Order: sequence, then structure tokens, then C-alpha cells
Amino acid sequence: MEPSLLAQLKRTWSGKRVLITGIGLQGGGAGAVRFFSEMGANVALTDLRPKRFFREIVNTYRIAQTRFGGHDRRDFLSADLIIRNPGMRANDPLLVLARRNGTPVRTEAAFIFDVLGRNRIIGITGTKGKSTTAALLHHVLRLRYRTELLGSPGTSGFTFLLSRRRPQWLVYELSNFMLEDLETSPHYALITNFLDDHRDRYNGGTRAYWKVKERIFAYQRAGDKIFLNREDAHSEHLADNIPSERLRWFGSRTVTEARAPLGSLSIGAVFALSRALGLDATAVTKRIRTFRGLEGRMQFIGAFGGVRFINDTAATNPAATAFSIAQICAHYLINPSRLIVIAGGADKRLDISTLARALAPARHRILLPGTATEKLVKILSRRQLSSTRVLSMNRAVWAAVKWACRGDIVLLSPGAASFGLFQNEFDRGRAFVRAAKRFGKAPRQR
Repeated sequence: MEPSLLAQLKRTWSGKRVLITGIGLQGGGAGAVRFFSEMGANVALTDLRPKRFFREIVNTYRIAQTRFGGHDRRDFLSADLIIRNPGMRANDPLLVLARRNGTPVRTEAAFIFDVLGRNRIIGITGTKGKSTTAALLHHVLRLRYRTELLGSPGTSGFTFLLSRRRPQWLVYELSNFMLEDLETSPHYALITNFLDDHRDRYNGGTRAYWKVKERIFAYQRAGDKIFLNREDAHSEHLADNIPSERLRWFGSRTVTEARAPLGSLSIGAVFALSRALGLDATAVTKRIRTFRGLEGRMQFIGAFGGVRFINDTAATNPAATAFSIAQICAHYLINPSRLIVIAGGADKRLDISTLARALAPARHRILLPGTATEKLVKILSRRQLSSTRVLSMNRAVWAAVKWACRGDIVLLSPGAASFGLFQNEFDRGRAFVRAAKRFGKAPRQR
């Protein structure tokens, strides 16, 4: 970022009280603490979890006040700015109170848009495939442009602001949380798809969840572009109300010899955006072949004794698991009967029958504990489909290894949330990777 802009931000926030609501587990909250500390703000941190989770960050940065184990309304009323992190909903009564008091409430994304503007931002959202699409687009655009990737797990927009880098394009993965109270739209916006998810977060169910996704283009202006998936039914419906000069379509596209089992829609989306930004199709194809994929998203871990292990822990809803199974079978040219799938977990009030249908053709179904699993077992039993229930990831992988034979794929694709047994979905995925490397050396041969 321009040194002059950073100096201006320092003048703006030096001595001001900035309340950060939660640290989270993916780096965003820690990035906010670091940024506002370096801006000279009086940083206050409030989180529902106990203090033991935050010893490192409290000892690393200058924090004026901390409150752990609960929130206090006085903190929200005395702040000059509130940075909202994912654990706190936009309509939380304390945030409503703060807004009524005239205090601005911003997510990381909203703050970035405020500071940098919208004209050089490419925003990407969708139920499935947004992380891979964003990372793949970033990888491809670097052929021609200085590009930064924001919004993916482990990255922080606030850390980027401190970096003094000056990209030509920002590729921003925008989750529903980021879009909930965003009141501007990126110059280029793309929605991978609309699937059933997050009923546990939105009282209006799936339609309310989709409505938040639509905010990515709700504030676009003349000259902006929205890229929609021609194979998605809800996207087709949305197109009726979008001016034709702003609308662009993409569809499935494959690239042979790709290193990672990339979704064909992610490839199609990246082709459409890259071509719109002037990149040559042949160069784009070559560049896609060099992409290694992302952690937890159809991530190839290794092959042991002729058996592949794939970590798809980011499939946290039934439709995502169905999508991944189809993509993996197409990439590796196998029948679903060669899959041993580890699935199940915590319920998100979604249609579990979708997960049961996705798992039906698999050779074996190994189920982790959770409320979604309880529902899934009943549906599988009614369809006379067997399953094996386990209490831990180690036991799940050990069972998979016992049944696997050369040419099979052991796939973690839960179709459910991770809370209860793991810190988050990435903790779940890393447990799978550790177990695969530990137990995967000698699968049973047939």
C-alpha cells in the first residue's frame, strides 16, 4: 500500500479506541490487532472464549484492554470503531446498540473496501469452489499483473495493508460473513454457485443465505461486471434482473494434465475472468496446469501402496460432498465404487438425504461422530446401506486402510460441520493428513 495512505491511516486511528470482537482461528482477528496496534490505536479485545486461548497474541501486541469469557455493553458504547469478526453476527444486539450510538462497525472486507476503494478488486463468492477459484485466478493473473489474494483462510487483509505492496489487482474471496453488511461491490464479481448451506446461521433458510450472496453485485455501477454460472439454476433466475452489458457467463471447462483435481467450474470461471482481463487462452491453460491446489479442498495427500488419500475437509455441507465426489471421479477416471469416504459430523440443519445419495455408490462409508451423523445413519439404514461409525479420525483412517485395495481412493469429505470433535474444518483435515501418513503405508491388497 502507498506509504502516504498508511501515514494517513495512522493519523486517523492514532489514539482512537478500536474494539475487536473475537480473534478467530484463521488469522483475521490477529491481523486486525497487529494493524491497529501499529496505527497507534488503543486496541480493546473482547472474546467469548477464556483467556488461555489468547496468551500468545496478548503477549505479542500492545493491547489496551482485554475481556474474555463474555462481552460487556460498555465496551461497545465507548469504541470509536468496532471490527466484527465471524463469531459475532451482524444483527447481534450489542452491535445494533453500537450502531445506534453512531459507532461504525466494519468487517475486515468492509474496512479494506473503505481504504482501497473498489475499482481494483475482483470479488469471488459461492457455496462451493470459491476458495479454489480465487486462488487459481490469483495464480493465473500473476502471469501479467501484480496480484494479491485476500479472504482465504490464513490470510489477513489488515496484514496486507501493512505490507506496503502495491498490487494492480486484489482477488478477494468473500464469504457470506463478509458480505452480510458490505455496502459496496467489487468492480468484477463472480459467484461460483448457489447450493444449500448455513441454515443454522440464517432464520430465512437457504433463500436468506442466497440473498446475502447476491450482495456481491448489488451495489455495482455502469462498467462493472458480474460473472455467473450458466449451469446453476438460481444464477439463471438472477440474470433476468441484471443489465446485459454487465452480465458475463461461464460454464464447465477442463484442462488435461492438471496437477490437482480442480473443479471444472473453477476452471471455467478463471478462464472467463482471465480472458476479460486480456490474458491469452493458451497461456492460461499452461498456467492452470502448474496449480497445486489448496489445503482441504480436494487436496491430494499422497499414494501409499497404490491407494490415494484426498483431504476434502472444506466440504462442510452435503451438496459440497456430492460435488467433490463427482469431480474427483472425473479427474481420476474412476467409478465411485472405488471410494472409501470418511464423512459425517455436526448438523447445520441441511438436507442430509443429499449426503446419503452422494455416499451410496461408495465402497465403504466411515462416519465421524456428530448430530448430522445420527440423521445420516438412519437414512442409510432405511436404504439398506451399511456404514461404520468411529470415535476419532485415527480410527476412521485405520478402518479405511484395512478395507482399501490398490486403485482405491480414501476420501475425507464430511458434508457436515466440524465443531464438537475438532477446532474447525482445517483442524479436522490436518488430523486426517497425520493419520493418512501414519497408517497409510500398508493398505490391504486384493
